[in-house]
Amino acid sequence: MERWTSGPTCVAIECGDPPTIADGTFPAAPPYTPTETVSYTCSSTHTLNGPNSITCGSDGTWSAGPVCILTVCCPPPSIPLGTFSPIQDSYSPMDTVTYDCCNGITITGASTTNTCRNDGTWSVTGASLPSCTPTVCPPPPSVINGGVEPGSQKLTYTITPAETVTYECNAGVKPGAGDTNTCGADGLWTTVFPDVCNP
Repeated sequence: MERWTSGPTCVAIECGDPPTIADGTFPAAPPYTPTETVSYTCSSTHTLNGPNSITCGSDGTWSAGPVCILTVCCPPPSIPLGTFSPIQDSYSPMDTVTYDCCNGITITGASTTNTCRNDGTWSVTGASLPSCTPTVCPPPPSVINGGVEPGSQKLTYTITPAETVTYECNAGVKPGAGDTNTCGADGLWTTVFPDVCNP
């Protein structure tokens, strides 16, 4: 009597371990079978680029995974009459800048520093930024062939009320030129390079 040869057997399809990604992790739970998914997370200093999860296909292969890219902040917000340091093209999480005012103005605000956060934003923005509010002007700019009248010479000049200085010239004032200069609300003189005196 003839007999059948042994028949085939069915084996479950399994997927290998999901691909690893630099600066990222996934919860390991082998074995993996078709239709299963795993989700990736990046380290605190990196951002996920691509789908956050991948799926095991019917052929036992995984779909394409994401990558983790370094989070960066654009340059921090600026403040009028002030600057910040260090100045860089981009900043990494936890990088901190310090604000300062120009022209000797005193900086005010709850904080004079700003930190790049893990999500690529800055810790201090908008109305919370420090400010530079001038209260005085430095000595006025000098003029060629002349100078500030002795009675107008001081170390600082008030903005409110706005103080004005008068120049005196060795050979007279140029026709049409004003011989005064006023301390402006921004802590700067209204005429930066006065050209008032005859040569």
